[in-house]
Amino acid sequence: MAAYAEHAFNLGFDEQEIYNFMEESMVMITKPILLSDAFIWI
Repeated sequence: MAAYAEHAFNLGFDEQEIYNFMEESMVMITKPILLSDAFIWI
């Protein structure tokens, strides 16, 4: 994801939503979660 965000940035696209999503995703993958709860994100 970071490579795509960097590529977009280099092309002049800079959206804070993308960085927020990436940060939230990285935090979430470090937390234990039940498989049934993971389906909420899909």
